[in-house]
Amino acid sequence: MDNRFIFSNIWENRQRVKRIGIYSFILYVITYGYVMGNYAPCHDGMRITQVNLPGLEGLGRVLIPYYINIRGMINSPWLIGFISGLFLFCSIILIADMLDIWGDFKSQLIIAVVFMLNQCFISTITTFIYILDINMLALLLSVLAVYILNYNYKVTTAFISGILLALSLALYQAYLGVAIGLYVVLFIKKIISNEELNIKLFIFTGGSLVASGIFYILILKYFVETKGIMLLEGGYNSLDNIQKLSFMSIISTVLGTYKRFYGYLLESNLYNSNIFRLCIVFLIIVGVIGYVYRIYCVGSVLKAIALIALFIIFPVATGIVFIISGGTLHNLMTYPFQLFYILIYLPFVVQTSENKYRKYIKYIILFVYIVMAFIVIRFANDLFYYEKISADSTFSTITAFDNDIKKAGFEPSKHRMIIVGDISNSFKRYYQVDATQFSYVGNYARYGTTITYNSTLSWYFMYVLGETYYIDYYPYKEKIVIDGHDYTDVIDEMNTYPKEGYCKLVDEYMIVKMKGDE
Repeated sequence: MDNRFIFSNIWENRQRVKRIGIYSFILYVITYGYVMGNYAPCHDGMRITQVNLPGLEGLGRVLIPYYINIRGMINSPWLIGFISGLFLFCSIILIADMLDIWGDFKSQLIIAVVFMLNQCFISTITTFIYILDINMLALLLSVLAVYILNYNYKVTTAFISGILLALSLALYQAYLGVAIGLYVVLFIKKIISNEELNIKLFIFTGGSLVASGIFYILILKYFVETKGIMLLEGGYNSLDNIQKLSFMSIISTVLGTYKRFYGYLLESNLYNSNIFRLCIVFLIIVGVIGYVYRIYCVGSVLKAIALIALFIIFPVATGIVFIISGGTLHNLMTYPFQLFYILIYLPFVVQTSENKYRKYIKYIILFVYIVMAFIVIRFANDLFYYEKISADSTFSTITAFDNDIKKAGFEPSKHRMIIVGDISNSFKRYYQVDATQFSYVGNYARYGTTITYNSTLSWYFMYVLGETYYIDYYPYKEKIVIDGHDYTDVIDEMNTYPKEGYCKLVDEYMIVKMKGDE
């Protein structure tokens, strides 16, 4: 790279940046405009205000409070959607510059499709919108870390890159896989472009990643010792899982990463579309052919070996968080896997010697991506509307439930509520639609209600209805003892929700008998 200002290339291509902005804006509004304007609190997304930052700091996401102090405590869906889209657009621009696709509208559109339309983003905006912009800022910092080092591989940029990636980790660790995956993509790009790939690139990249880990540990140490933050232990996503790793568990999770990676691509209920899976298979076949041709053009056995090695590493690079967490992976952690769609398209982005078929192949690939985009857009909007009707039904159900317990004498300031049974099973609703198609990305979808487990009922009263109820939950068992008193006989004589008599005031308790977990 030359000694120009680091973002000079982006500035010189600002007209093309505007064009990418138009693509991105149209895609974003068509896909997410409805949920931004009609968001319905559901599942963990009940918490529409960030007062206690429930558990997030304890998971090592210690910079979130400082960001929220800037953004505000109220999780306004439209504002969060706008900010998230802005962060996402900046990430797309940085990647477009790293891939050098300024003169190629087809590649620009494909990059926008890949980064805007995916399971991770859909899951987050549907259910966890209160952290969507936080996660997208973590993504931007991760991409920016790679961009800085890719600008010039030297000590200074490696240091700055390490700091940026550490900041990303302190917001959400899942985007570490984006940074490492991007490095792999850029190394592959250099090989098939016949650029020099010397040991210095790997040293500075590895050094920057190690530095980011050190900086992140220092950040955690500072907040634990000076701010009194307690890191959570024993959870499926808590940081202490790293301490439990052994050599054999690492080997097991590395192998599991390949299964998860290809499962992500070809999941049986992915977007509920066989056409989508066929498109992926087509892209894999075309991509493999493209890479074979590129290896032939490169004409170097050593580079061919390096290329194959990077391909083998790629699923591990993007699934790094799955490995270091000891095998934890949920939808909010799958964003790095989207880089596969960049990797598979890469042979047709890089231009060395011109091939007369290249232009036509790129148009075919663009058409396939447009088909996939349409499937994702359709799926997302179906999901968002299903969420809305489920939320409307839940509001009606809980309003009636609240009325029933108050008629039975419940006073929040005097009584505790005792719920026996399963909440989500009792409030479950059935619509004339196969809701299982949404269950992979919508955590509430399999219930037909936005109250998905016991704690979410308390949150619903608190965050949606503005009521503070003290609720204890008890599963069905032979004896139900509350504060040393046996209420089994009383509960056995009660009817089950929603039949009349399902709630009864006994002593200072409002006992509510729900259905079991059948």
